[in-house]
Amino acid sequence: MAEDTKKSIDLIIGLPVYNEVQAIETVLTSIRDALVDIYPNYQILVVDDGSNDGTSEKLDSMIDVMNGMLKVIKHPYNLGNGAAVKSCVRHAQGKHLVLMDADMQHDPKDILKLAAELNQYDLVVGSRDFKSKGFWPRRLANVIFDGLASYLTGFKIKDLTSGFRGFRLDVIKGFVHLLPNRFSYPTTSTMAFIKAGYTVKFVPIVAQKRVGKSKLNPIRDGMRFLIIIAKMVILFEPMKVFFPTSILLFILAVVSFVLALLGENRLYIPNSAVFLAVSSIIVFLIGAVAEQVSALRVSMESHKSDS
Repeated sequence: MAEDTKKSIDLIIGLPVYNEVQAIETVLTSIRDALVDIYPNYQILVVDDGSNDGTSEKLDSMIDVMNGMLKVIKHPYNLGNGAAVKSCVRHAQGKHLVLMDADMQHDPKDILKLAAELNQYDLVVGSRDFKSKGFWPRRLANVIFDGLASYLTGFKIKDLTSGFRGFRLDVIKGFVHLLPNRFSYPTTSTMAFIKAGYTVKFVPIVAQKRVGKSKLNPIRDGMRFLIIIAKMVILFEPMKVFFPTSILLFILAVVSFVLALLGENRLYIPNSAVFLAVSSIIVFLIGAVAEQVSALRVSMESHKSDS
């Protein structure tokens, strides 16, 4: 009977939480007010990632107030935002999962916008528009990341790093092992869904200034975003990386040969040209093999999600 109840949940709202005592009560009650008349059998699934500021105690006090709609999972210590998201995905039981931040950046009323699209799309992302509030260098960095990711995937990405997103739960469960334990789960999930051929939609939202201090480091986490973008492309479409690299090495080999030819006034192939040409061939062959492995992986993941 308990299992039937879990399966009948219409919508799960996942909240990864770490030291959000200032905002958590307002966020929970706002979600309740936004959903109670539309989704009578929703669930709010909170993963407390080792909070030490009173968030844990506040969550305990909210369980009765939320009339059984709140479920809290607690990590014994801080594992990272991505690890909290993984716990949300693994413990969620139902059809659709919407993940959002617990710092009041996201308007709970926008959950309805995302949920309305989940019957048609596998991933729906709340795309922050120009009216959204935030640290402008980070917004500029997001524009750069969006452009790079769009080029690499061949898909127009409007907000790569938005943490407000809805999933078909059976699909995201198949990709949970790819998610990093710290930040950047949005980047990973977006790239994975696009490259695996699942449907993705970006829904415009307006984000507000967060309550409390941000836990992101622009430089450190910016580098992580770049690494994750490269990693996802290598995992799902490796020739996007290996082929341009191979061409670049080949061009450098030709340049080295021409410079040596002009300098020596005779047919002469320097060691550098040989090295670069051989490296170009090796990189291309590695990319070709990686492409086949990637196609096999995507096929297996798709079969796993559909079964």
